[in-house]
Amino acid sequence: MIDDHAAVEAAVLNPEFLASVLERHRAEAHLLLAQAAEEWMAGGCIRFSDDEVACTAAVVGRLKRDLKHRRRGGLQLIAFLETGGWTEAHLDGSADPATVPRPDLALYLGVHHDVQMTIECKRLLNPSATARDYVTDGLCRFLDGRYPTDSGCATMLGFLLDRDAMKARAQINTVIEDLLDDQQILETVSPIGNLDSVYRSQHSAREFEAIHFLLDVRSRKPLVRV
Repeated sequence: MIDDHAAVEAAVLNPEFLASVLERHRAEAHLLLAQAAEEWMAGGCIRFSDDEVACTAAVVGRLKRDLKHRRRGGLQLIAFLETGGWTEAHLDGSADPATVPRPDLALYLGVHHDVQMTIECKRLLNPSATARDYVTDGLCRFLDGRYPTDSGCATMLGFLLDRDAMKARAQINTVIEDLLDDQQILETVSPIGNLDSVYRSQHSAREFEAIHFLLDVRSRKPLVRV
């Protein structure tokens, strides 16, 4: 039973406390995303097709299941996945998610769940989806304000369908150096969970950093060839 409601409210509204919860939620969200990606790859990367939306739907399916089975406690991350009406058939990879409106993948963080973590997903598959597309139609959406950052952090998920993470990173960095500058390239960071293809880019002009998960799915074929 709470005896001093004023003291509890003051603690919850304390800026340092709010910032600490947001930071914990962000770390938990990145770990959950990494675990969902690992589970998907370990299970053979089952997906309807090589389309970006089909890959995204498959990872979202694992993420939703992980969230559902997590034990609840005080001030934990609560996620709302904006998936445009995807059904279980879309999420388990047996139906084409491109038949419903393109989703936004977002998690809501913080004590009041009012900080949106937008996760931008892009695939790399020549000639239709290039490293340049990853930057101009992905990263730049955070840089030009089309997508919000969650209090200084952006998150990207890359599906590598015809190259490994090392090559993809080099190609993305070449585009960044050409269009932006060499201070904004992807740098290797410590693994998140068991996922080691994780990178960070710093963007001082917009005062945020981006975390990039690059997933090598070359050896796993889709249900439908496109």
